[in-house]
Amino acid sequence: MGKYRANVKIKKERTRNNIKEPKYVSNSENEIRQFIIILIVILLIVFGIYLLTKLIVSKRESEPTNNTVATGSIDYNKVNVGMIFNRPYSEYYVMVFDSEDTNSAYYSSLLNNYLMFNGEIKVYYCDLSNSLNSKYVSKDDKGNSKAKSIDELSFSNITLLKIKDGKIASYIEDLEQIKNELAK
Repeated sequence: MGKYRANVKIKKERTRNNIKEPKYVSNSENEIRQFIIILIVILLIVFGIYLLTKLIVSKRESEPTNNTVATGSIDYNKVNVGMIFNRPYSEYYVMVFDSEDTNSAYYSSLLNNYLMFNGEIKVYYCDLSNSLNSKYVSKDDKGNSKAKSIDELSFSNITLLKIKDGKIASYIEDLEQIKNELAK
């Protein structure tokens, strides 16, 4: 009987009448109790982390964000300087101006009026504020009217090009002349 007593602990408990009675607890019962206690602690920790994450996520969702997604669209009338000479028409206009210029709304209205009333020749526009076109902005407000290739081009505030058969037919920088050309 001595070898079996090593695996059994005697635990004395108090009963209602304060009489101590011996209670036998085995090692396997102790291990099961410890396992249950560890399991409960782990479940409490996981539940606490879940509540904390839920609180953080709901707080982030309630904060206003400016992540609005705009639908993409392609403007087939807008070109970069590199595409000026290779449009699919034999004759067309290209109006080159900076959209951040204070007069850009006026320049746009000139284009719109031409398209509404005349519109015989296709018109493209080129925005000099685009970073791809920035190297073609003239530093002295005088464009290169004698340019034969894209590398030689430079533009002032507003320029109207008339391209015919892949070459510059007319190069106009004066606003009054541009109005007259578009009024034809």
